[in-house]
Amino acid sequence: MKALIALITLSLIVSLSILVLPIKAQQPTLPPELRDLDAEQWNELLKKGQATPPSQLTDQDKELQDKVLNFLATVAKIDTASYTIETFVDNVPGPNYDKTLKLKLSSDDSKIDVLCLFRDNSLFWCTIHPVQGSPASTRSESSDALTIAKDTLESLQTFSAKDHFPKMLIMLNDVTELKSSKSVNAEFTQEIAISDNTARISWEPYANGLSNPQNKLTLEFKDGNLLFFADFLGLFTIGSSDVIITEKDAIQIAIEHTREFTWEEDGETITNVNVLDSPIIANISLQNRGNNTLYPYWDIWLPLDKMYPGGVTGFHVSIWADTGELSFITPIGYLGKPDAASLDSQTTQQGSNYGFVVGIMLIAATAAIASYLFYKRKR
Repeated sequence: MKALIALITLSLIVSLSILVLPIKAQQPTLPPELRDLDAEQWNELLKKGQATPPSQLTDQDKELQDKVLNFLATVAKIDTASYTIETFVDNVPGPNYDKTLKLKLSSDDSKIDVLCLFRDNSLFWCTIHPVQGSPASTRSESSDALTIAKDTLESLQTFSAKDHFPKMLIMLNDVTELKSSKSVNAEFTQEIAISDNTARISWEPYANGLSNPQNKLTLEFKDGNLLFFADFLGLFTIGSSDVIITEKDAIQIAIEHTREFTWEEDGETITNVNVLDSPIIANISLQNRGNNTLYPYWDIWLPLDKMYPGGVTGFHVSIWADTGELSFITPIGYLGKPDAASLDSQTTQQGSNYGFVVGIMLIAATAAIASYLFYKRKR
């Protein structure tokens, strides 16, 4: 029985680590009105003066439009001459980007929505969304998915001459079959993820042997068409990659902060929880500490000896590996509101964001235990 509970606890921790870890990436996120390419919402932006219609593009806007069209023709291999094109510009800057361009490509057979982000007049993020029909392509119809991926990466060198493209192409040229895989060399980790007819390829650089998920190049394809491009390489600088705090020390610091953590549940103050010795998960990577500057960062998942009030079964704690300072702490499964006054001023609290997901997991865990006991009693 204890083994079953430990297994369920481990599954809960691992599942939550998968759900939460990507949240920390300080990469551009678009407001809902920009993620949704609905024309009515863009009309609202136009009314507010936050977007520029095609008839009012400035000379600079036209230069950015030309860069997008060059990207579509050179890298995505879209036959842009086959389309009527409207360009809208959102002038409101966001995290790490200055302007957003939306292009609507229309023909009798095909419609495509394109959304691109610019930083310092450089296109570094783009989604290509076929709305109707298949994009008019200049590629050979006989091109296979792996050839298309290699050609896309090679075309990026023509579009934007950066030192990292040739190094990545060497890695991709070593691939003989496009399937889910991971390979490494002295500079990059190359990861290929295949799901149905979608392929996602990314290159993540090393820094002193540490994972560097912030500075990453990603390409995504579906049915042989490029759907997504993001080049964050160089967007973040590395403040330090020196790991001063060992994994053992980081876990101990995390345990101490967990024991000091206090929250209120139904008028009761809960504190000084007991942390189990295992299973403890600790991962290290480089993360943004502000000003787009990366530092080594321990991400730690601690299991508790029982379920505490509010459905708390564990803690997620993050420690800066160069200083030992607490960056983040939140109870796993916490469904209420923690006492902010009990936390260090630098602590981030996001427990309530995961309440629904954790609640479902706890229900599943309870059902698994109940089923086990029922089965055992019948025998």
